[in-house]
Formats: sequence, structure tokens, C-alpha cells
Amino acid sequence: MERVINNEILDYLLQNNLITEHQHGFIKKKSTCTNLLECLNDWCFNMQAKLVSGVIYFDFKKAFDSVSHNKIQY
Repeated sequence: MERVINNEILDYLLQNNLITEHQHGFIKKKSTCTNLLECLNDWCFNMQAKLVSGVIYFDFKKAFDSVSHNKIQY
């Protein structure tokens, strides 16, 4: 059920252009690796141009159920 709800919400957000091209989490063909590579590229560009970079990352992992259901014994 969780997967169905996630897919419906994601489809709605994508169809209505409510997610920017900079979003990496939960988007097909994008991941934390692509996010880090894009950030590294931006930071290197800013350093070469002697610009200041501000970075804020949020960790939403603790906001969601992180129980490993495979490890729970019945």
C-alpha cells in the first residue's frame, strides 16, 4: 500500500511540475550519487570563480519508519 501511495503522489508531483529538475531522491535515474556529483561540480565551479557556497542538507530518515522488517523475528 505504501508503494502505491508513493507512486501516486510522485506521479502527481511530476505531472504538475511540482518537483524541480534538481530533485534527486526517489526520482528514476537519479540518486544520492548523482546528487553528490552535481554538488561537487557546483562547488568546484564556485571555488574557481571565487564565489561563496552555502549548503544545507536535511536528513529525513528519522522522520520515517526505519525498522528493518527482515530482522524482526516472528
